Amino acid sequence: MKKLKFSASPLQGLGNLDFSQFLKSQIDRIRDLGETELTDQQLKTLVAMLLGSTTTFDTVMLRMHKNAYTEELTALDQIRSNSIRAFMKALRGHDLSLDPAIIKEITYIDALLKPHDNLHSLSLDEETSIINNIIGHLEKPNYLAPVALLGLRSCIAQVKKDNQTIWLKYNECITADMERDITDSRELRGQICEEYDLLCDYVYVNARLGTKPEFAIVFTIIETLRKQYLLQAGRNAERKPVI
Repeated sequence: MKKLKFSASPLQGLGNLDFSQFLKSQIDRIRDLGETELTDQQLKTLVAMLLGSTTTFDTVMLRMHKNAYTEELTALDQIRSNSIRAFMKALRGHDLSLDPAIIKEITYIDALLKPHDNLHSLSLDEETSIINNIIGHLEKPNYLAPVALLGLRSCIAQVKKDNQTIWLKYNECITADMERDITDSRELRGQICEEYDLLCDYVYVNARLGTKPEFAIVFTIIETLRKQYLLQAGRNAERKPVI
C-alpha cells in the first residue's frame, strides 16, 4: 500500500472568487485527462457532481452582482451621465476661443480626460471609481486656475455630487442583496466542501490501494493545486500590513 498524504485543503479560507477558481482548476485538470485515462465511473460521477454545484455557486454570485442594478440605480446613472455631458459641453464651448491662455488650459484638462474615453463601456463600479479619481485631480491646486478660467467649477461640483449619490445607492443595493442571498451561498459553500472532501477521500483511498493508474494521476493534480494555493495564501498573508 502506497504512503500518500494530501496537503491541507485551503478551501475554507478562500474568498468566493478564489473558492470557485480553486475548485474549477482541479475539475478542469481532471476532466482534461479524457476518456482514455479517466475510466472510473464513480470518479466521473463525483467530478460531475462537484462541477454542477460549483456552476450553481457561480450563478448565485453573478445574480448577487446583477441584482444591484435596480431601476433606481439606472436612473441615477442617467442623471450622472447628464452631468458629465454638461461638463464636457462647458469645456468644449471654449474650443473656438482665440485666447492662447484658454486654449492652453483646455489642452491641460484634455490630457487628464483623454485616457478615459471609454467610460461608458465600463462596469458601474469601475466607472464610478475613475470619475472619482478625475474629480480628485480637478480639485487639486494645479487645476484650480484652469477650472476657474474655463468656468467649470459648478459642473465639476455637480458631477461629484451625482457620482457620490450613485455610489452610495450601489453599495446599498449590493449590501441588501448580499443579506438576502448570504444564507443560500453559505449553505451552498458547505455542500460543495462536503462534495469536494468526498471526491478527495475517494481518490486518496484508491490511490493508496493502487486500484487504477488514473487515481495516482488525479491525486497528483489535486495535491499540486492545493500546494499552489497554500503557497499563494502564505504570500498574501506576508503582504498584509502590520497594524
